[in-house]
Amino acid sequence: MKNKILLIDDNVSTVMFLPDILETYGYSSVVVDSGYKAVELVKKSFYSVIMCDINMPGMDGLETLKQIKKISPLSVVIMMTAGAPEHTVRETIKEGAYDVINKPFDMDSLLKTIFKVINEPVVLVVESDISCRDTLKKKLLEQDYKVVEADNESDILELIESGRTDIAILDIDEIWQNDFKNLRNAVAAKPDMSLIFVTEKYNEEIARKEIELGSIHCISKPVQMDEVIKNIELARAKIKKENIRRVLVVEDDKSLNKTLTGILSKEGYDVDAAYTGKEALNKLNNNFYNTAIVDFKLPDINGIDIVKKIKKSSNINIIFLSGHATLDLAIEAIREEVTDFFTKPVDMEKLLAKLRKISGENL
Repeated sequence: MKNKILLIDDNVSTVMFLPDILETYGYSSVVVDSGYKAVELVKKSFYSVIMCDINMPGMDGLETLKQIKKISPLSVVIMMTAGAPEHTVRETIKEGAYDVINKPFDMDSLLKTIFKVINEPVVLVVESDISCRDTLKKKLLEQDYKVVEADNESDILELIESGRTDIAILDIDEIWQNDFKNLRNAVAAKPDMSLIFVTEKYNEEIARKEIELGSIHCISKPVQMDEVIKNIELARAKIKKENIRRVLVVEDDKSLNKTLTGILSKEGYDVDAAYTGKEALNKLNNNFYNTAIVDFKLPDINGIDIVKKIKKSSNINIIFLSGHATLDLAIEAIREEVTDFFTKPVDMEKLLAKLRKISGENL
């Protein structure tokens, strides 16, 4: 699913150039000229990132921010200003704004921020005991974790399905007491999601449920924060290990693309395929990959231009492929900090050796 970005500014001419730029990086965006219109859109659809001007007539940026956070707590809100007072800027941060940026924009910095917040892991806390939930949230925030909380089925499902949370701390007693079938189905549909259960009393039935939902650990109450942090770190390590073997193959030759993805899959890599530059940028901005194998000559975007766009927002490893290698092309690839450069036909043994080296595996 393409990440959506909402742009809010009463002076739309200051942001109308952004949708075209964002589209080239694989992001879909919508522009509205008031906080009222923005709130109505947020009620109907989830936006990964929302950029909102602080100084607007009617519902100003601060009030718009408050309303959005009530409706969509997992949306990241970046405030924009051409000179708002310092106390107003501080208030927006206090109310949950991720950042405040000045107009005119530094596009490189903005794109890096958008990529970072979209791919930043968020811990979901589902706990029926308000005191326990508040304690968990407070301690996690102190450890610099991004946290979102939920206490009803619809909010939990929305947060899981949005794709922005891949670690969840769940009160297993509450979940199973209310028989949240939809929740169980949502979790089952996200095999890469790490679950940490919390329970009043661990027993054989809880153990069975733990296996059914695939929890990595179950913590008994009263919750010890050291144990929670340890298990979150284990979950993050598991996610990182899995992501190390994620590869995107960007090649318009369907036969070669199929050959590369097939061989890499047999070697245990989690592989996606893209056949155009636009499709590649969309995948890269909506998914995590450790490595991208990119053909220099694509039908819509020059390979070097794709590398430049990727490098603006990500530190991904890039392996370049070319059927017409020249010294100038090699120099330009090095200048753009490409990880390696292969000529066609591709020597698969050397390519696999490079991928193993990138992922830190023994050769």
